Parts: sequence; structure tokens; C-alpha cells
Amino acid sequence: MSRIGNGRRLIAALAGVVLVISGTPAYGKPPGEAEPAPRPGTVLRPPTPQGRDVPPTPPGPSSVLPSVAQATSAKPMPPVRRVRELTDRRTASTKVFLLADGRMQAEASREPVHYRDSKGRWQDIKPTVSAGRTSGYPYAATQNAFASRFGDRSDRVLSYSTGDHGLTLGLAGGLRALRPTASGNRVTYPGAVAGADLVYEVTPSAVKEQIVLAAPPSGPATYTFTLDTDSVRAVPQADGSVSFFATDRQGPALFTMPRPYMYPHAGHAGQPVRPGGPRPPAGAGGDSGRSGGV
Repeated sequence: MSRIGNGRRLIAALAGVVLVISGTPAYGKPPGEAEPAPRPGTVLRPPTPQGRDVPPTPPGPSSVLPSVAQATSAKPMPPVRRVRELTDRRTASTKVFLLADGRMQAEASREPVHYRDSKGRWQDIKPTVSAGRTSGYPYAATQNAFASRFGDRSDRVLSYSTGDHGLTLGLAGGLRALRPTASGNRVTYPGAVAGADLVYEVTPSAVKEQIVLAAPPSGPATYTFTLDTDSVRAVPQADGSVSFFATDRQGPALFTMPRPYMYPHAGHAGQPVRPGGPRPPAGAGGDSGRSGGV
């Protein structure tokens, strides 16, 4: 009797827990009374079917199902042959091609591969530097989301613009002529600064600047540039970079000039030399890494 009594108390306790959690009072329905209409939001579920046991499905024919004992050789896919590019499906970093068998193939890149021209159409980015068409700038790279022009005078070394906004970078000091050379996507100003060359590299997303030293300087080395802005204002950032915002409208920065750093020239570009650290060996260079357009 003691065990039966304990069992009843346990059942009662469990029933009480169920009622508390559900929040539904228990009541009896008088005979003949209709079922109450469900409250709005009530989920109606059909009763759980009490079906019969279903026998297991018999195995299929060996010619259809794969067999471990009899391996099926895979047929190689035919070689992909691109018929043409679907230019209307371009994005800044994606190309889509129509294949010979009717399928489509998308080619995505980490860097942008297209830019919008003056008519809003996607065009291929070509960072190669070629002969310039602007007076005073013998070289240029304009088939990009930004235009880069390289001058022949110390007060206009680099002109960078995005639409009607941009800047001109020059060298401080007396005005003098420069003779840049161009190869591929690089422009070099030999001996533009004391004991060093000034090198610019155009990429699909940036113009990078390097000051390449021919030998370690005998003392502190300082390189000073001038900056003329066109419809932009420069805002220094806490990390040492400088962001440029449009002066004629609100919005995010149009382009950014990252904080300069130095690294040994002999294949150690991934190890910047911190200020106050050891002096870099001969051939060291500084890269201002003007990413985001400059």
C-alpha cells in the first residue's frame, strides 16, 4: 500500500506540472454540448494516425543501385568551351559566360574587374599606363573607376580623380622638371627625391606609391609632399590614415590614403619596419599604399 500511495502522489505531481506549464484549465464537457470554436491563433493538429506496420522496402535491382562490390566508373565531364560573355550580367567583380552546351559559367574576382563609364555601362578595368592626353601629364591610366595621371613637373607628380573630385600630389621645394618612365602598370621618377626613386603602381583598386632608396641614408631622411585638393577635404584618422570626403555633398569617404610604412627591399614586403626600429638595409623603400583609389 505504501508503494501505491507514493505512485499516486507522483502522478498527481506530474499532472500539476503539466497544467501549470500549459496554462489550460481542466474541465468536463456536458453531454450533447458542441465542441467550442477554436480561439484565434490556435493551431489545429490532426490526431496521430494509428497505422499498421509497413514491411521494409525490398532492395532494388542491382543494375540501378550502386554496389560496393561492383564499382561504377564515372564519366568525365566534357571540356568547358566558352562561347561568349554575357555582358548584361556583369557586376563590379563578376563575369558570366555562355558555354557551348547551354550552361552558364560565372567568374568571380576578389578585386574589381569592371568600372562604369560615363554612360553607366560596365567596362573592363585596364590598369596599364599609356601615353597621356592631358597637357603636363605624359602618362595616364584612365580605364578604371578612378583616373591616374603622372606629371612632368615636381608640383604635379600625381593627379588622381574620381569624377569631379580629386587631388594633385607634388614634391615640396623648388619647382623643377621631372622625366618619368612607364612600363606596364608602373611609373618611375628616377632620383625624384634625395637618394631615392619615386615609383607608382596602378592596380584595379588603388594607386600605390613607393619611395625606393638606393642605399641606407647616412642620417634622418625626410620626404615632404604637397597636396592640392579639388572638391574634397582631407580628414586625418586615428590610425594615421587620411580620408577624403566630398565638399559638395554628404556621404562616406571617396578615397583614403593609408598610413605610410617601411620595409626591407629584398623580398620582405610583409615585414614593415616600425618607427624607431632598426634602419632598413640598402634598397629599402617606403610604401604609402594609397588603397581605396589613392
